[in-house]
Amino acid sequence: GFNVRYNHSEKFGLGGGTNYSYRFYQTDRNSRGDQPNFDFSTLPLSARAFYIYSEKLDFFTDYTFSRTTADSGNKDELTSSRSHSISVGADGEFSSKLSGTASVGYSLLDFDYDGTPNQHNLITNLSLKWKYNSKTSSDVSLSRATSPSATGQSTISTSLRSGLNHRFTDTWSGSAYITTGLTDYTTITDGSYSMSNHGLGINLSKKISQVLSASGGYDLTYSSSRGDSFVRHVLHGQVTGRF
Repeated sequence: GFNVRYNHSEKFGLGGGTNYSYRFYQTDRNSRGDQPNFDFSTLPLSARAFYIYSEKLDFFTDYTFSRTTADSGNKDELTSSRSHSISVGADGEFSSKLSGTASVGYSLLDFDYDGTPNQHNLITNLSLKWKYNSKTSSDVSLSRATSPSATGQSTISTSLRSGLNHRFTDTWSGSAYITTGLTDYTTITDGSYSMSNHGLGINLSKKISQVLSASGGYDLTYSSSRGDSFVRHVLHGQVTGRF
């Protein structure tokens, strides 16, 4: 994917972007019945207009059209759809200590299959960072979004995340977070149900040199839905080079 921005004047700017994704499934049937799990692709196209309030703060309005296409020869599959969303918000530094993005909007999800009703939803995106001092900061994010799924379900996902970041030395830093979320599923074949998610994680980073850095951490997630639940443990590490 990519994004572009052009400042037309000192107070007005235009932007746009896209990103392409393709989701593959290991099995063609879900675990609760015979509804197919279709592989599908998603291509969103967005356009944005900016009002440049100051050098550090923008107000914007954004329109995004997204096309989801299932990889199947069945014209009655329940995944292929189009979505339209429009939102308004602000991005940048709100004060010397507070920065981030805040937006609110409306989304329409229109399925190709006539038997699946359209979904109208309020969407939000809040991502803020509070800087306590030169070494410590915290962040909070809140999002609400809608999307189709491989089994013809429309999903509305709401998530809340809070984290703490600290730089121990010039080369060592760390972070920790907690998160919670709820995903509502609606389908014409299986009614409506919800899945809850709760998690926490820690991460450590080391600056090895001017161009190399390394990081690693642990994430724990607990999910439950309709009497079923599972726990996921993830250990991760990476080395990054910047040249």
